[in-house]
Amino acid sequence: MNLDSVLFPSEPRSFPFRRGIRTLLRALHILTTGVLLGGHIFVQSQEALMPWLWGSILTGLMLLATDLYASCAILLEARGVAG
Repeated sequence: MNLDSVLFPSEPRSFPFRRGIRTLLRALHILTTGVLLGGHIFVQSQEALMPWLWGSILTGLMLLATDLYASCAILLEARGVAG
């Protein structure tokens, strides 16, 4: 088994409940980024926005991790670059 077949499998890998987990992560990501944006629009303090910033970062990284587990090809596609 070479590195290419590990990083770029011919068929993307999956895991149990992938669709539900990704749906939940995406909903949480939209929620946290929405609150963060709203907090900036309504001039909230940095302390009040910090948990929402970390929530946005963590949910985004977890979404990326689920994509990378399936295949690293996501990094070479437009949707992977666009985020």
